[in-house]
Amino acid sequence: MLFLGILAQPQVSVIIPLYNHYQHINNSIQSILSQSYSNFNIIVVDDASTDGSSVIVQKLSADPRITFIQHKTNMGPFQARLTALSRTNATYVLFVDADDLLNNPNIIQLSVFQAEKYKADCVQFSELVSNLEWTKPYDWGNPPAYGPQKRHFMLQKWAELGVGTALHGKLMKTSVLKEAVQFLSEKVNGVEEKKIYYAEDLLIMIAFHFVSDVYVGIKDVGYLYFDRVESSTEKSLKMYQGALKRAEDTAYVVKQLMNLGMKQYNKQFKEQIYRIFLNAIKKIDIKLLISQKTAICSTYLDTMIIGNKLSQSIIEDCCSCVKKKYTGVFDKQEV
Repeated sequence: MLFLGILAQPQVSVIIPLYNHYQHINNSIQSILSQSYSNFNIIVVDDASTDGSSVIVQKLSADPRITFIQHKTNMGPFQARLTALSRTNATYVLFVDADDLLNNPNIIQLSVFQAEKYKADCVQFSELVSNLEWTKPYDWGNPPAYGPQKRHFMLQKWAELGVGTALHGKLMKTSVLKEAVQFLSEKVNGVEEKKIYYAEDLLIMIAFHFVSDVYVGIKDVGYLYFDRVESSTEKSLKMYQGALKRAEDTAYVVKQLMNLGMKQYNKQFKEQIYRIFLNAIKKIDIKLLISQKTAICSTYLDTMIIGNKLSQSIIEDCCSCVKKKYTGVFDKQEV
């Protein structure tokens, strides 16, 4: 396999935002510790877990490669990632969710080699998704193209296909990521204080791709994403009135994206936003949907598209989607 000598290995920080993953966090960390690449550290930010997750990480942090940080209050994965990012000076950053795995012991080595070879700001590797009953390629999370690509390639692919906005499965240059976060804080008032539990990947990655230059996709599989019934996102959402918080966060993120100055993509972004709406509606818990239905519709239809009202056809499509999945929940007047 490709090899980088120890003296030539740039440092990689693997960042794990943690909230109530007592059963999974040890496996996640062990999958990183078993990497063949040697010059890395792990930064775990516990976002005020209540299930004993912190006890596991505290024991593991005896390993000098592991830094453990605890939030006093729950602030959401967006803030947890920013906390870790502020604590690293590594050349590259790799995000891993607390219930997922790096399922290839050479994936950091392979990614760093490609990043150094092409002077890339982002190297995206392939992923698998599992619900514990089956495992298959994660098409939505896989690279849309292989090899080095030109500036703004991933912005265009997101505008066209809605792919590539998850933070996991990517080795990113730290300096560019910090520039993207700074870009957000300059363009978006209060973004650093905002508690975002849903779609935070979208906000960070779109900003990252806007300020980055070279993207490289590789075929090597290196990440196992678990599609769990009780994911960390879903647990966090319950703290903020479930479905309503999902709608509010998505609307907030989209509003900020429209403020980033990417006017050449706005029309395509809006088309993707419609798809986000439809996909989010499909995932909303039926009981929460019933209790929050009026607020959800109001949030999406009133604030999601900045400067433009949704066309009647789009509204009808959304209503049709809801009615098809939840017959009897909405009536025409309420929607």
